[in-house]
Amino acid sequence: MTKFFIRITFIFFFSLATWNLLESQELTGTINYTQTSITAINANNAEVTVPNTTGFTIADRVLIIQVQGAVINTTNSSAFGDIQDYNGAGNYEIATVCSVSGNQLVFENELLNTYDPAGVIQVIKIPQYSNLNITGTLTASA
Repeated sequence: MTKFFIRITFIFFFSLATWNLLESQELTGTINYTQTSITAINANNAEVTVPNTTGFTIADRVLIIQVQGAVINTTNSSAFGDIQDYNGAGNYEIATVCSVSGNQLVFENELLNTYDPAGVIQVIKIPQYSNLNITGTLTASA
């Protein structure tokens, strides 16, 4: 009986692994990406407000990144261009979408970094593929 159970289990898992190998995703042409700006952050609730949640779904992995906001010295001196305050510029992290409701994206965990809404903050969907098969030349969208 034990040998029979082991054989059946092996056949099941081997069949499952083989089936997954057969289900490859093909990728070619222009790669489009889903991204939007963040207009407000409620870090304690792991929640952000965005203008549009189209293209985001539960379990999506996303990059949250602040790309602007630093203050530089603009005086006519040898200190011109020195960074006076980063104000969160350069902060980033990976998060997983837990809920999408209206213009809100809610993440599984609280955000680790502090972001300044006065700077440009973006949320960008990170594509996830299993068994990817690239079948042609890949290009980026404009």
